[in-house]
Amino acid sequence: MPSSSPPPGDNDASLFADFLAELFAEHGLQQSQVVQAAEKVLQRDKGERGRLHPVSWSTLSRTLNKKFSRPPSRAKFNTIALACLYAARDTAGEADPLPNFREADRLWNRWQEFRRQALPVELRGYRQGHQQPAAAAQPAPAKAPRKDAEQLRYEAAYGRAGATLLASARPPGADPEAALVLALLRLLDSHPGEGEAWLLTAQSLGSAEAGSLLEVQTPQERKLGAARQAVETAASASNLLQEGEIRPLLLERAARSGLREAAHQLASYYAGAGEAGHAARWSTAAVRAN
Repeated sequence: MPSSSPPPGDNDASLFADFLAELFAEHGLQQSQVVQAAEKVLQRDKGERGRLHPVSWSTLSRTLNKKFSRPPSRAKFNTIALACLYAARDTAGEADPLPNFREADRLWNRWQEFRRQALPVELRGYRQGHQQPAAAAQPAPAKAPRKDAEQLRYEAAYGRAGATLLASARPPGADPEAALVLALLRLLDSHPGEGEAWLLTAQSLGSAEAGSLLEVQTPQERKLGAARQAVETAASASNLLQEGEIRPLLLERAARSGLREAAHQLASYYAGAGEAGHAARWSTAAVRAN
């Protein structure tokens, strides 16, 4: 069963828009793909009354643009979540891409954790139906630092790898390679402004690769250059790239941009890791790539 939700906050709708934007970026999705997939999800699950709710282009657009005062209902969330997963699998060429409600539950729990991390520290352990202890009944807890919006977004987009990269790229002791990797990921996830900001940071720290990408002016060419650089960077033997999730993350984003070499490298990575299903999937993607 999905975990219960933390108490709603004043900024839940805005937080959900950030969460959804990162989900789109994670899977390389466009709004039109998700709307079309939502229609297919509803058609194939007509018997699931009450668990799904139609989601229109207008609803999705207003959600992403933070035009609502509340996040979507659970039924609308289910539709959006399943549509995102459906569209991602359809793009990857999987034979039967329709996900199930367990996967919607998984994304729901991920959304609730995203919300929880945005709460003040003293409210993070709260669950619906449980009264908070009176303040006088327990000693005041030490104030742990609250995660900022950038940390929340990068963890939502890249999981533990995002937290590792962001911590390494920030001062003090900012690592130029971590800043470069973040630049590549943001460019490949269609966040050109953030990508350029990280390129400038990496360049200021001495990254020649970042400087070369900054010389590329057109967004599409820079994104292609980022995909190629991602493959080169993923081949690095640096300590940073030894982190378990960063190397395949770089290759996956480059592969989703349509770079055949990235898909080949990702297939080889998964084959070496003994994950035959993922290896076969990306081998197929490599054959279909331009």
